[in-house]
This record gives sequence, C-alpha cells and structure tokens, in this order.
Amino acid sequence: MSVNQDFVTVAIPFGDKSEWCDVGDIEREIGELGNPANEAMATALRQTGVVHFASIHAIPPEAPGKQAHLVLEATVDGNAGRALDLIAEHAGALLLPVLKLTSGISAVGEVLPLLRRHAYGINPAVFRVPFLDRRLTGLPFVGLPGLGVRTIDENRAIVAKARSIIARERARSSLHGPQSLFRVVATELKDDLAHLEDRKPPKLAFCERNDAPWLDFARSRWTLGWIGKGLANAQGLIWPLLGIGYLLALLLGRAGGATGFALLKGAILPSVVIALLIVAAVAWALRRDELANTPVDRTPSAAALGAMMAKENAPGVIPNHMVSVTTLRKAWVRKWTLPLAFTAVAIMAKIGVMRKGFLATIGTIHAARWVVLPGTRQLVFFSNYDGSWESYLEDFITKASEGVTAVWSNAEGFPATRLLFFKGAEDGDRMKRYARCSMRPTPFWFAAHPDLSTTAMRKHALIVSGLLCKDRLEANPSDAEAWLDLFGSIPRPDYGLQYEEIQTLMFGGLKRHPHSRVVALNFGEPRREGSAHPYAHVQKWLAGLIAEDLVSFGDKPPQDFVCNIAFSAAGLRLLGLDKELALEGPGTPQAFPPAFSLGMAHASRKRALGDPEQLEWCDDDTHIVLLLYAKDEVAAQKFAQIVSDAAAIGITEKASIRTGLKAFDLERFKEAWRTSDDSVSKPAEGAEFVHATSSNDDLSEEPFGFVDGVSQPLVRGFPGRHGAPDPVHGVEPGEFILGYTDNRGYYPPSPLVERPMQDLGMCPQLLLPSPPPDQPTQYPDFADQGARARDFGRNGSYLVIRQLAQDVDGFRRQLDEKAHEICKQPDVINPHNGNIHRTREWIAAKMLGRWRDGSALIDNPFHPAMKSGVDAMRKNDFLYKDADPQGLRCPFGAHVRRTFPRDSLAPTEPVELSVSNRHRLLRRGRPYLDNDGDTARGTLFMAFNADLERQFEFVQQTWLASPTFHGLECEPDPFAMHKGPSESDVQRFTIIGRNAPLELCPVQRYVTLKGGGYFFLPGRHALWFLAGAALDTDRLHMS
Repeated sequence: MSVNQDFVTVAIPFGDKSEWCDVGDIEREIGELGNPANEAMATALRQTGVVHFASIHAIPPEAPGKQAHLVLEATVDGNAGRALDLIAEHAGALLLPVLKLTSGISAVGEVLPLLRRHAYGINPAVFRVPFLDRRLTGLPFVGLPGLGVRTIDENRAIVAKARSIIARERARSSLHGPQSLFRVVATELKDDLAHLEDRKPPKLAFCERNDAPWLDFARSRWTLGWIGKGLANAQGLIWPLLGIGYLLALLLGRAGGATGFALLKGAILPSVVIALLIVAAVAWALRRDELANTPVDRTPSAAALGAMMAKENAPGVIPNHMVSVTTLRKAWVRKWTLPLAFTAVAIMAKIGVMRKGFLATIGTIHAARWVVLPGTRQLVFFSNYDGSWESYLEDFITKASEGVTAVWSNAEGFPATRLLFFKGAEDGDRMKRYARCSMRPTPFWFAAHPDLSTTAMRKHALIVSGLLCKDRLEANPSDAEAWLDLFGSIPRPDYGLQYEEIQTLMFGGLKRHPHSRVVALNFGEPRREGSAHPYAHVQKWLAGLIAEDLVSFGDKPPQDFVCNIAFSAAGLRLLGLDKELALEGPGTPQAFPPAFSLGMAHASRKRALGDPEQLEWCDDDTHIVLLLYAKDEVAAQKFAQIVSDAAAIGITEKASIRTGLKAFDLERFKEAWRTSDDSVSKPAEGAEFVHATSSNDDLSEEPFGFVDGVSQPLVRGFPGRHGAPDPVHGVEPGEFILGYTDNRGYYPPSPLVERPMQDLGMCPQLLLPSPPPDQPTQYPDFADQGARARDFGRNGSYLVIRQLAQDVDGFRRQLDEKAHEICKQPDVINPHNGNIHRTREWIAAKMLGRWRDGSALIDNPFHPAMKSGVDAMRKNDFLYKDADPQGLRCPFGAHVRRTFPRDSLAPTEPVELSVSNRHRLLRRGRPYLDNDGDTARGTLFMAFNADLERQFEFVQQTWLASPTFHGLECEPDPFAMHKGPSESDVQRFTIIGRNAPLELCPVQRYVTLKGGGYFFLPGRHALWFLAGAALDTDRLHMS
C-alpha cells in the first residue's frame, strides 16, 4: 500500500530552569538513548508503526546570550501530528529525562503538550503570510516515497521466502529459465500475497516508464520546454513578485495624477518592469554579499572529527545519520535567496527533472531536511543516507553541486560562490572541510530498518510488484528475467549485453577452433505429419539441437565444438514469418529490411554489389547455414553427424564449404626478405594448408599470403580487449547486434512480431522478448501495460556470407610483371629499386595498405616491421589526417584505406571518424579449402551487420567497388574486389610519389564470387520461437 511520508520537527528552546545545564550535559543525557537507539527506545519507536528515522540533538546557541535548542526530528508515515501523538504515547517516558533538563517538566503527561507547542512544519516558499505561517523555512526530502514502515516489513518477508524458493529450485536444476522459476515462486507465495493489505500492483514512484520526464531531461537538459515547465510551476514566486510590482506601479501612477481604469490599465506594463528591476536588485545585492563573504578553509578539529566518526558506520548498520549547523549571513538578500534555493529544488522535483526519491541522480538518501531554527539564523541539515560520509559528500560534489551550493552558500564561510548556484561545492576539498567543521556528533539516532539500504528497499518493492503482476511476467521473458535479476544485482541496463542470449560467433573468430565448415541446407518439401506447421520436421530437428545444447551461446565457447545457426529470408518465411518478410503489400510497422527480404541473389542486390548473374549457391534456395567449428580433427568428426541427422528427416545439403585457420609464418617471411627469396609468395595451389593449433595466438593468413584480422571494430561490452575503450575503433553493440543502441545512441530497427501465431503452434508472446522501448530497466514498472509486439531480432544480427575464390597464381604473376616493370625504371618512389622480390612485396603492400606481416604502411613505409600480427593490432590507432593526408604512404586506393577510411575522406571534418565507424563490419571469415582440405582456394567472407545497406552494401558499393573512391579514376579495389559483369577494360592502381604518381596499368582483379547470401543469426529466444510446438519447454525449463 502506498503511504505518504511526513516530517516531525520539534525545536524546543532551553527554558529558564535549564540555564545551569549546558549543551554538553544535555547531549550526554540524550546519548543515554543510544546511537543506534538502545533496545528500549528502539522497541518503543517500532511500536508506533510509523517511524522510519528519528534523532535528537542539542543545538548550541548561535551567539552568547541566545537560546540553545533541543531538536527532535523524525521521518514518519502519514500525518506528522498523529505520528507525534504516537511517539509521545510509546516513548514519552524515555524522553522525559531529557525534556526535564531542557524544559523543566516532570510528568509523562506533560511530554505531548510540550512537543506539540514546539512542533513545526516546513515551508520552502519565498513569499509567506507574516505572523500566520508558523512553518520553518526549509526543504524536506523523501527518498522512498510511498513505502511505509509496514510495507517495507511485508516486502522483506516475502522476498526472503522467494529467495529461499529460488535457491531450492536452482539446487534441483540449473536449467530453470526466468519464466518457469517465476511461476514456481508466484505459485508458492500465493497465500502470502493474499494477506497483503493492498493486493493491487503498486504504482511505484521511482519506476521507469517510457514517458518518465527525468529520462527526457537526462537527454535534453535545460531546453526552452523545460524552462517553460519550471516557470509554469513557479507561480507562487512569479505572481507575488508581479503583484508587488503592480502595487508599486499603482502608487507611482497615482502620484502622477492617473485615476480610475486608466490607472489600473496603465500599471500593467510598468509592473513587469518593476518586477524585473526587483530581480536585478536582488541579483546585485546577492553578488555583492557573495564577494563580501570570506570562505572559511579550516581543517576540522581532530577530536571533534573523532567524536563524529565514533557515531558513524555502526557494525551491522547500513545507513548513517548526519547533522550540520551553520549560521546564515546577515544581509537582507539572504532572506530571499535561501527560500529561493529551496523553491528551485522543489520545482525541479515537481516537474520531473529528477527521478522520484532521488536528488539529481543520488539515490542513497532515505530522508533529509534543511530547516532554519525558529528565531535564529541557524541553518540545520539532517540526513539519513547509505554508505560512508565520504561517499555521500562526494556524490553531492560531483552530481548535485549546484543544489548544495544554492542552499549552503547562504551561510557564512562557505567556499566562494557565484550567483547562488555556481562554483561553491565544485571545490570538493574545501567543501568537505567546510561540511565537517559544521557537523556535530549525533547523540541519539533510530532507524527502523538498520540493515536495509535504499536500493534493497526499492528492489524488495519491485519484486513484490512483479509477483502481484503474475500474468504479465509469466508471459514475458524480458519481464521475468528482469524480476529474477533483482535478487542478484539489478535488472540488466539497456546497454548491458545479454551474453547467454547471443550466439558465440558474435564475440570472436574462434581461433581456438581452427577446423571449421559452413554447410548450406534446404528444408526440402513441406509436410503436415499431423502438425499444424508444414515444416514441423524442420522444427523438430531444431528442437533436437536445442535439447542437446548443440547451438552455442555466450562469450565462452565450448572447448571442443561450436555450432551456430543462421537463416535466410526464404527459410524464415517457410518457418512462419512470411508476413514479416512479405515482398508485396503495405508491409508491417517494423519488419525485416528490404535488403534482407529480397536476398543477395535478387537482381537489385546483384546490381548494387556488382555480382555475377550465376552463382554456385545462394540464399534463394539455401534456407539455413550451419556454422561449425572444432578444436581438432577428432572434434570435427561431429560435423558429419549433425548434417546426417538433418538429411535423415529430409533436409538437403546445398553446399558444404570446408574452412580453416593457418598461422602466418613470420620467421619464413623474415628469411625470405633477408635473402630476397621468391618462395614467400609461392602460390597457394602449391603450398599445403596446415591448420593452426588450438593454442596458437597468432593471427591467421589469407590465401594471398597476408596476415588477416588486424583491424576490427572493438565492441563495447565484448570480453577481453574487444571491450576496451578505443577512440578509433570503439563502437557500440548496436552497430552489430539488434536490441542495443548504436554509435548515435539509437536502436537499429529490429523485426517485430505483432500477430498471434497459434495456428502454427508458435508462441511469440510467450517466447520472444519485448522491444527496446518496453525492455525493463533498472527500475522496471511491472504494473504498467505490457508490450503487445515482440522483438524477434533482439540479440541477433544480419550475417553476410560470400564465397570468394582467389586466383593466387594470377595475383603473383601480376605482381611479378609490375615489379619487373618498375625495376626497369630509375624511379625514386621505389625504395627497393633493382630488387625484384622486395619490389614485389612493396607493390603488394601498397595494394593492401599493409605488409604481409600486418604492419601498417603508415608506420613502416619502406619495409615491414617484421613483427607479429598481434603487434600490428596494438599499433592500429593511427589517423590519416595527421599521418598520411596525401596518401604518400598508404595509397588512397589501397584495400585497408577503402574498407575503413578513418578520417581520410574529410580530414578537416571533426565527425569524419564517427561517420566511418557507422559503416564498420564485424568480420568472421576464414580461408576456404579444396575438398581434400590441403589447399586454400579462397576466402569465405563472413561479416555481421545491424543494417545491411548502411554497412556491408555501403562498403562494397561506395568504397570497395567504386572506381572513383577518394577522387580516383578507374580504380576499384585492386586486392579483394571480385570481378563483376560491368568491369571496365582499363583499370589502374596509383602509387603517389613525391614528384609524380606511379601508375600501374592495366591492373586485373583475381577474386571471383562463387556463392553466398544474406542470413539472420537469431538470439536464443528467437531460435526457441522458430522451433515452435516441437520445443519441449516444460522438460527444458525454458519458459
């Protein structure tokens, strides 16, 4: 049940009969009650059922001759007056010894009248009715709005039972999915939930919703719209100010002889001017007083600091309490600026700049208040917060310095401030010293839940809210997962990768599994077999792979064998997503992109990519590809078994491509360079392909003889070095994986399923996650309306596969020819003139943009570094603007400069690097071999994309294949671009020199496209969904 919280503030001036008793004596008497509260006092306050926190302080007088105050403050449920009655009823006898010293009372019956006489409300307003408003100037803050003492207790008990049930079920089986586990807990706690006072799912104030204003503010900050909202909610400040201006304008008009309606009308515009003059006068007076303030930069007394720290961080107690007493400056303007600061903070909270229960983004405060003691200039701050005092103050300094400055800068000695809100607390060290010097030890303090943090209380409330929304969570894997996460840490944030939902190949090239094969399969003819689905035999096969845990997910691949699966558009249509992949009609609100729906074999894509008309295999009749990897030949024997199992139920093989990894032989390359031995570029047809071992850490070699995989995007959140921040190669997960934000902070379109599919035995509502706008966040709103659409694409990626045959012998012959031609010319461009071998290597390096060992021409323009590919990866953070703006080292037409131009295309444009990173590809290709596995025949190019058109097709069409890339003419990629039907007869490659360019013409291409297609690599839940009714969710505990 949601409960409003209120603040009890009692400020009792020491009476005449207490003059003989100083503040120290009173504090010692208060201390008898304990900090934390002794058993008797804690029991009494708990019996009230409404007190969250309470403390009692003896505040010394602000100056000699002034009165000291006894302050009792408490954070309570419901009305403060009623709570005060309960405190007096249950704890009056325990308070009497203290009150007897300060006020001279002697009977318990006198406690409540005394407390009532000196109880005050809190009012942050600038303009108040004199003599009628007894409230103290101040500002209260509640960190857990709506959560009463009883609710917190009930939630804790339910969560404890839920935790024990989860532990028991986990011990029975580790295969429990979030939905099945939630169902068990909700069923067993049904009676406990029925006994709750309010069984309606609570609308928790701190929950995140799509329309949450603080999320919008975090993105936009102070726009005109937000300023307008603030002014609209500042009417209590604006209208009185205009009213004063209007009255003054009337007086001036009357003095000028105006009367009647003319006087009333004529005063309107002057009133606005006068109000602005008042604001200017206040600002001037404020700035003048700020300059007059002398900041007090004093180290706190070691003894005083020790006394305070002795009261902090009690064993077993999570929250802490602090009290600070400062003296307001005497200037008249401070009577305006202090409540103005309180009003500004209150307005920001009201319009939703901050999440409910948070100050800025600080969520560790249970309850706090600022108050000015009656009849004094003493500003007192009380706070109940989690963690250490150091971390608490550091949060204020770094996250909410403007708010702290606005209030505390009204006090004497505060660090130098400008215009109330600026500087001040930004000076962190001086701010901490000032705060410590203003603090006093807390003699008595009570916390109703000393072992619970604000985070724990919020999580408990969310867990119970989820149990009360049983139907929604049972039917939504995203909500069930978020609910279960609350027991361990927090629900996965929107930027956190769901590793176990993403197929393993996304996270790396699997170099520990050098033996591999890609198998293209066709589903065969449809069958009914008593099932509603025409391809139930395919679903049964998929369900078998899932049941045997053969499809690998997560960033930690199995040691021996990895199997991943991707589907073509044709395959997904047959499995039931025909409407989402429809080529005709209006389409669905968010379906698959046209490039994928059409497929790579479609005439439009062939034209865009320059592909040949005929291919040996393509995505037209390939419905699924198996991506198989093994650590050795023994483990690779499993490939045949998986394919034969598919064939046994009518799934036919369209292509089977053997691939592998071969380590680059650096020592052989060094020796060949030293001796100018031509064998280093010996044709692959004549060189045996030796698989790298599973323990080899070197980069692989592609068929033309170069190190491959040097330059890859570094995806945030990927394990190892791939998760490290990098100013050049760092990209967001959403550039490759659907369901996450891209480099620009937006979610790439992901295919949604918005229709029931029970007629096919498929359950999108039960198995597919919610789309990003409806994904649960750190504070999920389970009570809100759930999403109707389901996200099929989440944790998946579009996979491009292209089988590229490489004529290694032809490529070598061309290098030989060009090397001999160049060596005949006394050209100063060639650093190895006369040496055929090294000249050939130099030409090859210019065409690729790197030497064979992977070293970049930017750092090694004349000869290779002769170091490993790993070293080349470490030295891959260069930019062309500064290192090679004219292409003197790495030609504009070189392969690596085309595939990732970095800042080369517009070097003076600050955002050019980010533009290039929008077109990155996550490559996972390998050399493919002949049937015997002895010789590399080419490269099986594989790359992941979130957007096929923006990434792969853009790179292929605009950068690789373009003969005009970077202002060139008749120069497509000379290294990796395949021969197309529209290829020009005359093609060249230009090497820029100091005086004149060296033009190699004609230049042929020695790559031919044999087959390939566009595929979709689904996430775990999408794969379960495709298996349909064949998936035994009960046996596998998946839902």
